[in-house]
Amino acid sequence: MLLGLVALGLFSCLPARLDAQFLKWAADAQGGIALPIGKLGNIQQFGANVGIAGTYWFSRAVAFRFGGGGSFLKGKDVFDEETQTTVRAPSLNLWQFNGGFEFELTNSTRSTWSLDVNIGAGGTHAVPRLGTGSSGVAGPTKTYFTLNGGIKLLEEVHPTIDVFVLVEGYLMFMDEVDTEWLTPEPGGIGTGFVVPITVGFRIKT
Repeated sequence: MLLGLVALGLFSCLPARLDAQFLKWAADAQGGIALPIGKLGNIQQFGANVGIAGTYWFSRAVAFRFGGGGSFLKGKDVFDEETQTTVRAPSLNLWQFNGGFEFELTNSTRSTWSLDVNIGAGGTHAVPRLGTGSSGVAGPTKTYFTLNGGIKLLEEVHPTIDVFVLVEGYLMFMDEVDTEWLTPEPGGIGTGFVVPITVGFRIKT
């Protein structure tokens, strides 16, 4: 009986979550919606978003992160002041790839919950979907330098599995000349911004 009480006491002292010092690699997969903001939002509706990411943890709180994904936006009906007609902007597929760092802001050894943030840089390959605009012609596909950041709330449901909600932002440095055909507004799109809101899971090793 004494041994049982000792074992129970030791067990109660164990952390609710595995210490992240044992976590080296992790893989994420998520899906949700992507919200275009600003001038991009004037010509594109929200669409689906999917993504994957991998992290390598140098310590309990700092990891190298690399990932990629896609936002599939739908063109809006936009009034063209020059022709006095309503035209449909072509739909866009935005393929993103990036690398950077992820930081755990909370002490996950004391709870099943944790809060992470990530920052990074990479590129966005913008691909207009053929036949989706009023012209029926797809313009050029281009890759633009992109900065990204996000905040993620995770809960551990198993020692090797977390579920999470992730809100990210992608700031795309687009080209006004390349994108002028996308919109009847003069000047094209110089800077594009899209915000994916997703849910997903993490596999930890």
